[in-house]
Amino acid sequence: ACFIDTSDHQMPFIKREIKDLIFSHLTTPRVKKDIKIPIKKISDYYKNRINNPWQAFSYLGESKTSKKKVISLKAVSVIVYLHSFTDAQYFFGYDGYHDLMDWSLRTISLLNSNKYVDKVIIKPHPATNPFYHPGDVIANDYLKAKVSRSEKVMWVDFHFDVNHIKSTGVVIGITHHGSVAEELVFQNFPVIASKHSPWGEEYKFGYCWDDLKEYETLISSKSITELKVTKFQTQELYQYAMDQYFYDNTETNFDMSSTWRDFFES
Repeated sequence: ACFIDTSDHQMPFIKREIKDLIFSHLTTPRVKKDIKIPIKKISDYYKNRINNPWQAFSYLGESKTSKKKVISLKAVSVIVYLHSFTDAQYFFGYDGYHDLMDWSLRTISLLNSNKYVDKVIIKPHPATNPFYHPGDVIANDYLKAKVSRSEKVMWVDFHFDVNHIKSTGVVIGITHHGSVAEELVFQNFPVIASKHSPWGEEYKFGYCWDDLKEYETLISSKSITELKVTKFQTQELYQYAMDQYFYDNTETNFDMSSTWRDFFES
């Protein structure tokens, strides 16, 4: 059995055999060439992406953004960025959790029980569209009901962007494999994420885990409050952005994220 690998920006549309290491082909490859990283260009890219996300992600419209006031946070706050519960559960491989709902429930439960964490903010995925992903509506309602009695939990809507965060204390972001990890680090917020993600083990711009116990120990202890964005992590982020968005020697690239929408609308 074979599949067409479209994940490599340098060598797209490569026919590969499906093997045990299939998931290693889904991460962004680190460019080995000695190419100078355009710091200002990448910085401008992230600034525009944070302020105008619909220009970077085809599944978003301007309606998915908001001019709402920022939420002022104090002490130690952890923001959990949810994913689509019906979209590619094991796209980057099996990480030890049954599915993304299992990861979400376990993460929120441990954070709520962590005496060093004062607030747990739950942020739904911005592409939770009842037409395209009706299962996500059910999943989010289920999750909200399950955590409704968690005293530290605060549920925000999908309009809550990175530029809405204002804090006099410590803010940590948690995502499984979401691109919001990049935006958080760019804004100098430390992020915890899985290595089962587009950056894999290649790019170390966050506190990334591969072992479930290692992850759960981190988020349930005081260690989570001591995380900082280091200079090395910032460099890794810029390298990732360079390889992912700016190093492209082919004219055959296209926006794959919009193809499923075309399918539903056809």
